[in-house]
Amino acid sequence: MSCAPANLDKPSLTEVNLENLFVTMAKGGDPKADGRTMTQQVAEQWLTKAHVIDKTISQADVSNTFKKTGKSAVNFTEFVKILADLAGSKKVDLHGIKEKLLKVSAT
Repeated sequence: MSCAPANLDKPSLTEVNLENLFVTMAKGGDPKADGRTMTQQVAEQWLTKAHVIDKTISQADVSNTFKKTGKSAVNFTEFVKILADLAGSKKVDLHGIKEKLLKVSAT
């Protein structure tokens, strides 16, 4: 029986699904948007719909964390870093945040 190591560079199904939803949410119904980057406003709307912005994580927390990037829009990797920073600073489970985001309909 082979005990080959797992491919640690391969993204999880959660990450793949989250990235696909990121693209859809980033487009936000704007036919000119390509879905590669997401603005702070769109990110906050998604986090609000997902009930990530709540008593523990505020809109100000998201705003401050987003501003640390120095960008008006972030790509998926930067968005996940923002989520990780929020999770770490607020002592909440990053996977739980991602699961909440995945439950939001893109429509």
